[in-house]
Amino acid sequence: MSSRAAAEYSSRVKLASALFLCLLCTACATISGPTELNPAPPAAAARQKPEPPSGPASAAAGGRIAQELPRATPFSRQELVALAVEQRRAGLLPVRRDGTPMSVVADLNGDGLPDVALLEVAAENPAGADYSVLSRLSRLFTEDSNTPAFTLAIYFQSGGALRFDAAVPLGRKPVLEGLRLLGIRGDGTAPPDAVIASFQGHDGEEQEWTIFSDGGSYSRLSLISTPTIRSVVRDVDGDGVLDVLVFHTGVEAGLGYETLITWYRFSNGAYREYRTTNIVRNLKDFLASSRRLLSDSNWKGFLAQAVAPATLEALHGRYHSTEAIVAALFHSLVNTQSGSAGPAFDYFTPARAIQNVVFPDILENPFPDPNRSSSFTMTVRVVCCNGESRFYSATVSILPNPFGSREFSFITD
Repeated sequence: MSSRAAAEYSSRVKLASALFLCLLCTACATISGPTELNPAPPAAAARQKPEPPSGPASAAAGGRIAQELPRATPFSRQELVALAVEQRRAGLLPVRRDGTPMSVVADLNGDGLPDVALLEVAAENPAGADYSVLSRLSRLFTEDSNTPAFTLAIYFQSGGALRFDAAVPLGRKPVLEGLRLLGIRGDGTAPPDAVIASFQGHDGEEQEWTIFSDGGSYSRLSLISTPTIRSVVRDVDGDGVLDVLVFHTGVEAGLGYETLITWYRFSNGAYREYRTTNIVRNLKDFLASSRRLLSDSNWKGFLAQAVAPATLEALHGRYHSTEAIVAALFHSLVNTQSGSAGPAFDYFTPARAIQNVVFPDILENPFPDPNRSSSFTMTVRVVCCNGESRFYSATVSILPNPFGSREFSFITD
């Protein structure tokens, strides 16, 4: 072989060796550096809310994104409210109090995850959505055209995202008072829960209730408080669920001012009218039957008709006889000049038999504020056999459940 041919052959061998080494290094690098087939999303992506859907197809895609990018940690209250604010609809702004959106964060649909109820108002700029402006009482004297419209926006949490569910119109209200959550069950379990927006209207205080049940369904209840209408929220029948009593006073010919009580009971996801009763007419009948029993010296009959069973049981533990219990219900009046008490109620012998008992004529509801007072004290005149009259004081209460077998009861205190 010539020297030239040998040189060419040597050069080709070196080139082939270099190519082989290069391929071998590439293969080794590929094997020693394994790739991640399903890389975990970065922390920022895990905490980022998917873009809100713009249609049915987008909504389905949004659901898939929420499943593909699960959150590493639960949403905080602040994050939930911020996500709700981001999804607000055009023309509405969140009402802010001291810079914070007015909202309720709670499990509203019973799935174990906190949801958001955000209070919004139709306003052109943030200043018109500020609580300091919306709560001014001077707004009661503005034109109705300037009264803002409020909305409660509902957002449910699912699939690692917060999604808009419904907008509940609350109406045009001149003055905003507050937003709060009320557990309908006395034990605090949820749902049902009521998100209550309170306002001051031209006729009085107004409350707009949005009541949520399992599955996210909701119902509405509007309450108003005026000089003639009062509302009380309490468990009337002891079933562990809050009831609503509405006291409505109006003029009734030949009677005076009658007060009608309407009982709204929670049933099948909503508050529904359950029963009604009245106060003035029934109280007149109660006192009339009490007068007849006392005039007949029917002490046991009087106690059975005029005293609630629980009260009567307690009185039997304090007093030794039926007559002593009756006497305890009528207190001697004190002479304002001498300071001494008058004679005791002592009409238990034939010589001291009662001829008549005169109760005051009830012309209006003696329990004017059902939130504060459940009893009233009256002066009673007792006429004895010889025409002698004595005066006593007696106290009558309206029972917590006025729709039971009895509505009123004499009490000792």
